[in-house]
This record gives sequence, C-alpha cells and structure tokens, in this order.
Amino acid sequence: MDGFDTAAEEIRITRKALLELPDPPPSEPPAAKLPDHPAYQQIMAVFAAANAPLRAGGV
Repeated sequence: MDGFDTAAEEIRITRKALLELPDPPPSEPPAAKLPDHPAYQQIMAVFAAANAPLRAGGV
C-alpha cells in the first residue's frame, strides 16, 4: 500500500507542475507562397490599377 501512496503523490506533484506551465504561444501559419510567373504579376497590376470592380473577362 505504501507504493501506491508514493505513486499517487508523484502523480499529484507532476500534475501540479504541468498545470503551472505556461500555455505555448499560438503558432503562426506559414506565409502564402505567391507565384512568380509574369502572368500573375500582370493580373495583379490590372487589379491594382482598377478603380471599380472587374469582371473576369475584363482582366
């Protein structure tokens, strides 16, 4: 029975120590990798220059 008391005490101490640990900081999602293709750059330039909503055919 003494072994159970010792094990229970060790578990209690471990639980207390784990509960006192700070929460890990939230991980940031990886940055989006944008295409480096010239067509992508041209499309983005059209969107940047537009002063009104665009239709797909207008791009």
